[in-house]
Amino acid sequence: MNEKYTIHNMKFEHHLLEGSHYEIGKKQGEIIKKNKAAVKMYTSGKFNVEKSKFSSFNKVYEFYDELCPGLSEEAQGFAEELETELNKLFFYDFPNSIQQCSQFTLLPPLTKNNEVLVGRSYEWNHNDEDLQLRTTQVKGKYKHIGFSGMVYGRYDGLNDQGLCVTNSAGGAWNAKMETKSINWSLVTRVLLDNCKNVAEASKLLEKIPTEGSTTFILSDKSGKAALMEGFDGCFIIEKYDNTSEKEYVIATNHYNLSKNLEYNKFNNPWLLPNSQKRYETIESFIQEVKDNITQKDVREFLSKEFPKGLCCHWYTDFFGTLWSISFNVSKKCVEVCFGPPTHNDWYSFSLSDPIERKEYEVIFPDKRIAM
Repeated sequence: MNEKYTIHNMKFEHHLLEGSHYEIGKKQGEIIKKNKAAVKMYTSGKFNVEKSKFSSFNKVYEFYDELCPGLSEEAQGFAEELETELNKLFFYDFPNSIQQCSQFTLLPPLTKNNEVLVGRSYEWNHNDEDLQLRTTQVKGKYKHIGFSGMVYGRYDGLNDQGLCVTNSAGGAWNAKMETKSINWSLVTRVLLDNCKNVAEASKLLEKIPTEGSTTFILSDKSGKAALMEGFDGCFIIEKYDNTSEKEYVIATNHYNLSKNLEYNKFNNPWLLPNSQKRYETIESFIQEVKDNITQKDVREFLSKEFPKGLCCHWYTDFFGTLWSISFNVSKKCVEVCFGPPTHNDWYSFSLSDPIERKEYEVIFPDKRIAM
């Protein structure tokens, strides 16, 4: 690797959260307290009628409380720990966000051991995320592991029932959105907490107005999967199983289902061809190793630098790999690389494992996009 990079040294953390929603909220407040910049950001919410589409903060609270059951109690514990008011929380003041990433699911007919395998690469700016892996067990809900977003949300994850949830932006960021909606990371958390399979998760997801243009891939240990492309709170869905003609599901940062193709006109002129290229790269990998793919193959593919793989280094331009994940949904285990796999190590996790290490030193090698 002869290219010159600006090296950023940062740290990921892995925490176990157990108890009631309120107790977990208090614990998350304790974690955030040590980072003054994070405390300032997460307590800087300012209710704005025009921005939120709600007539009052109470209406926002009721909306979230109905669609994200339990997270209001979590927010209460978090606010108390940080000695602030609920209406000051970033949680309620940030309905819209962007994520640039790639995701794919491989169904049993494609894999060597007849397993359900999922690959996921998350790209953004290294200074603009929590950098927190969470293993979470809320009383009365399913245990899951996944990366946190806005403290309460999850950007991806796998629960103890064998449901895997990943997502990426549909790319329609220049479109005007009208629907009152919930941030996609909070929706991911709700699915992991409450659903045991694709059937339950897809049914619940169709009921939750999800912000912006987010694409979800749902996968479960039985070999079922669903591609759900969202636009302004509504989803188009395509389902797959072991008998489907197509034995894999791919999503990057553009629409692929016919009813949503018109929305690609709202995509960024740089991002759209990049997204299409990443889609083709994933498809080429699948065709090359077809019928014999292992979790090791997925990990090695995620570790290759784009365009041979999915690893990217354009952090200043909000397109650097923050983490990569290889899920073995059938075995309910996860392989994670904190930071880009070209420069950092992979680690294995299971929901039954004790958390023996909490901090991971990471290198982010930054380079600029040649425009």
